[in-house]
Amino acid sequence: MIPLYNTDERYGSVAMFFHWAIALLFLILVVLGLTMTDMEDSNEKWQLYSLHKSFGLTLALLVILRIFWRFTNPVPLLPETLKAYEKFLAHAVHIGLYGIMLIMPISGIIDSYAGGYKVDFFGLSLLPKSPKRSELGESIALMVHVYGSYVFYGLFFLHIAGVIKHHFILKDNTLRRMLPIALRLKIK
Repeated sequence: MIPLYNTDERYGSVAMFFHWAIALLFLILVVLGLTMTDMEDSNEKWQLYSLHKSFGLTLALLVILRIFWRFTNPVPLLPETLKAYEKFLAHAVHIGLYGIMLIMPISGIIDSYAGGYKVDFFGLSLLPKSPKRSELGESIALMVHVYGSYVFYGLFFLHIAGVIKHHFILKDNTLRRMLPIALRLKIK
């Protein structure tokens, strides 16, 4: 059984839950975002927008909880074989991912509200429609949201490249310490 808390050697089950739940939500959000923006105006399109907003708000909540968890638990140490610039890059990518995971839902909420759309959470209204649409606010928030997605793709690519390097080139334990036991045993 995996302990709840992180240790110097590996992540605990709570950190693993946050990591993989956030990764799954981002995958869902990317698929929904790419699908809904290419659709013709229809009820189905607006249902996908509503789902996108709901999953985005869920993501924001999980990210906030994950950040809190990260600052209240030790983080497993990076391998001592890493050079100083590699450790810096690893930390910078993680900070960038946390930042963009907060910027994306905030810009999405501002885009919706400024555009005169309600913000709901799985059918529960969190923010009613704005009484006055702000085209400038909407366009700035949308630009942040769209370009933020490109920043996310870049950071995600760097994160995955780091995982691949650690696992297949350096052959260290970095990947396995974020995996549940069943997967850790299968991935060597």
